[in-house]
Amino acid sequence: MQLRINNLGYNLQTLVRRLGYVPDHATEAGELSAVRRFGGDYPRFHLYLKSGKETVSLNLHLDQKKSVLEHAAAHGGEYAGKTVEKEMARIREVIYNS
Repeated sequence: MQLRINNLGYNLQTLVRRLGYVPDHATEAGELSAVRRFGGDYPRFHLYLKSGKETVSLNLHLDQKKSVLEHAAAHGGEYAGKTVEKEMARIREVIYNS
């Protein structure tokens, strides 16, 4: 699930922490990867953020389990559904009411 917001000079590290996420790593595509765990390692929300000149793109999915393929990004991810929609609504609420 994706969301684009106006880039108001956000520091992405600060933004992900304000959203309750922990920065994970930077991708080769220039995105910041961040996760929000439920307690253990999985399931977890996985958020990718990319800052452009005018917008910040957020891409959210739910990782159900760790990839079973070594050195691969394939996993049991959900990109839509009530759980993902509810989390994106919470993210919008934090961004627009802060």
